[in-house]
Amino acid sequence: MVRKLVEMGETVLHDPYPDQRWKFKNQELYPGPSKKVFFRNQKKLADLQVLKDPGKALSGIDALVLAVSNKDYLDLDPRDIVRSAGKPIEVIDCFGILDDK
Repeated sequence: MVRKLVEMGETVLHDPYPDQRWKFKNQELYPGPSKKVFFRNQKKLADLQVLKDPGKALSGIDALVLAVSNKDYLDLDPRDIVRSAGKPIEVIDCFGILDDK
């Protein structure tokens, strides 16, 4: 999913655990064939920031994709998300983390 999003444009990744994604930083060394030949703009992955601060990651975004259901996301309040983004945004919630309200 991250590869496709990077292909489409500016992408910010929030992850409270790792500081960076080794497989994106070192695409040529990652076990198995490199996937960068299948997607455009994959050189940008080496510079992809992995932000730990959710407020900083949400600031100014146009869309939010919730693609993992770890504890850090289960307690999110939609009002806080919109407040941090600074405007209404599109939300793709792959696991039903946010309720319909």
